[in-house]
Amino acid sequence: MIFRNYPKFSGVFFSWRVVLSTDHEKGFQDVLFVFSSGKREAVLEYLWLKFLWDQLSQEENLLFLMTLKETDYKKWAFLKVLLQSNKKTLRSRLNQIESLSGLEVSSRVRYQGHKRIRIEIQKESRRLPKPKKFSGYVRNISAIGSKSRKTRFLETITEQIYLDEKQFDWELDLTVGGISEQE
Repeated sequence: MIFRNYPKFSGVFFSWRVVLSTDHEKGFQDVLFVFSSGKREAVLEYLWLKFLWDQLSQEENLLFLMTLKETDYKKWAFLKVLLQSNKKTLRSRLNQIESLSGLEVSSRVRYQGHKRIRIEIQKESRRLPKPKKFSGYVRNISAIGSKSRKTRFLETITEQIYLDEKQFDWELDLTVGGISEQE
């Protein structure tokens, strides 16, 4: 496959990479190189909506799964519950929960609006630069663990922020919430 520095579609485009795997021993890295007509967040939203309302291609599915973050509780819960239920009823439950919660509804109309985004995905394996050899030299003893105290404070703050969103249990609401199955 020939790798291009520009997409097949015309017009303005954005390019970004998603790392699939890195082998430091052999010095190779597998990445997905993405060309898109929209910014990264718009593309990720498009892939989510396409997953809900249509079929993703193999490359799009890989890109969708590799770009999910730990804080995407709704998407992870939907994927987990999808193993036990069908997509149609889950989708209707999700839309009802989103509308009752005041969130932006993942509707088919929104998916139709995002369909204009063009995506081209290339899979490539590239060679990593050789790392510098570590000599083991440390300038002074205070340089060894001085940064760990700062990160602990930031970790506790971010954990408290994410707890608020975690309290809304998407998996529980998608499976047993008080929504009737009339479809």
